[in-house]
Amino acid sequence: GGGLCGCALRGVSPVSTAPLAVPCPDGQSECPDDATCCVTSSGAWGCCPMPQASCCADKVHCCPHATICDLTRGRCVSPAGDTDVPLGTAFPAWKRQPPAPVALRQVLCPDGRSACPDGATCCQLSPTQYGCCPLQNAVCCGDGQHCCPQGTTCDLTHSTCTSLGGSAPLAALPTAGDVKCDEWTSCPDGNTCCRLSSGAWGCCPLEQAVCCPDHVHCCPQGYTCDPEGGSSLPRGGQVTSGNVICDETMSCPDGTTCCRMSLGTWGCCPFSQAVCCPDLVHCCPQGYTCDPEGGSCLQGEGTRRPWLHKTPALPHGGQLTSGNVKCDEKTSCPDGSTCCRLSLGTWGCCPLEQGSCCSDGRHCCPAGSRCTGGGWGCSSQRWDLL
Repeated sequence: GGGLCGCALRGVSPVSTAPLAVPCPDGQSECPDDATCCVTSSGAWGCCPMPQASCCADKVHCCPHATICDLTRGRCVSPAGDTDVPLGTAFPAWKRQPPAPVALRQVLCPDGRSACPDGATCCQLSPTQYGCCPLQNAVCCGDGQHCCPQGTTCDLTHSTCTSLGGSAPLAALPTAGDVKCDEWTSCPDGNTCCRLSSGAWGCCPLEQAVCCPDHVHCCPQGYTCDPEGGSSLPRGGQVTSGNVICDETMSCPDGTTCCRMSLGTWGCCPFSQAVCCPDLVHCCPQGYTCDPEGGSCLQGEGTRRPWLHKTPALPHGGQLTSGNVKCDEKTSCPDGSTCCRLSLGTWGCCPLEQGSCCSDGRHCCPAGSRCTGGGWGCSSQRWDLL
């Protein structure tokens, strides 16, 4: 069939998520998920390609969990004698990167003034106005109101998109953008107008974003552009008047919403009065519901927009949070708990004194026990990080 497009374009492009990583104790190096950080002979961190591995004393090799390095024989052996495998070799870890700026993207319409988001198609609504069909390489219908997927034709009589395999309802065309850049140009709702290096307008897929001086990138509200590092940096972690208070220690920038993240910490959704999704990772604008199956935000009878990832909340004024267990100069955990690095490099609090942090960046185990199954179990009992 032609494929139904039931979504009106009102969207913010999703920010791609970084691959899962295991943060090393220096707070600057990372290893791939299911690997283990080991110090190398140079003093730098390396990655053993096994979860919860044993790092060998030669600072070159490593062995699987619950085995011992036998450097004389070049083998990994278990105390029970039921395992005897060759030594593994660590490879260099990479430096943890702060969130990358978002690239400005747009599809310029034939009038040279209107623009649609990347992946959409410009369709003429009237002699002076363009609309955005939320489909790539779409077919614009002759009525100036609808569009169909590539490879289909518009059947205006029956209000369907037809192909050899069948038909589907026509998709309505929203106008090309609701955020006015100037009297001729606009960006989609939820975007920010930023000047491109050519002098033309580009659309940053973030609400109330910061336009970077390079005229190529933009950063979320509350961040500043770091041209040397090519990244988005928190604006000093300072709380200004109007900031959104999550609790007595954490806050989000003005115009955002505090949402709990999967590890119990606070995250900031870049919408005011947003809906926090049950997966504890995404959020949607007010008036929308989270659609986990479609990976989007749903409104009414089928209007969709991509959902957004939350960014970690900041301590008030960059000061230590309440608690006596210091993780670094800005973050701490409650007394009687343990600081553990989360998968994104931020700190989480294990509700156990001298707990063992699992390599998945999500769980921890009691002192004296070890994480098993990549963080899904302990030699005794596993606890979730707060």
